[in-house]
Amino acid sequence: MPGPYSLDLRRKAVLACEEGEGTQREIAEQFDIGLRTLKEWIFIKKETGDVQPKKHIHRGRLPVIDDKGLSFIKHIIDKKPDILISNIQELYGKKFNVEVAQSMVSRALKKLNLRRKKKSVYAIEQDRDDVKKNEKNGKKK
Repeated sequence: MPGPYSLDLRRKAVLACEEGEGTQREIAEQFDIGLRTLKEWIFIKKETGDVQPKKHIHRGRLPVIDDKGLSFIKHIIDKKPDILISNIQELYGKKFNVEVAQSMVSRALKKLNLRRKKKSVYAIEQDRDDVKKNEKNGKKK
């Protein structure tokens, strides 16, 4: 959906109507807008005194994890990068007194551009002595 028309265009079109430069239909054609749009602007001008566009109304359900929650989750992960999603759910529930699902936390992590790949024995811990010892004996961690 396109954004609202510019405030300058709105004011010029309504001013042209107020000054009687033509019929509403002619003015709408002159400014390349719909007749209904022009009538709406005239109505808004009578009601409010200006032709400011209406404030955006959020449709649908608001997200449970808002910006404050996102920063909380980011802080948790900064402190403990390998935390489990279930632990994040638990901490979030305690902090905000709201139960969140795993999918909600996953979407929040996606908004934060964070990956949830866990540590691998082969990537991080392969140089530890106990891991080398277990590999020799054929045991997996």
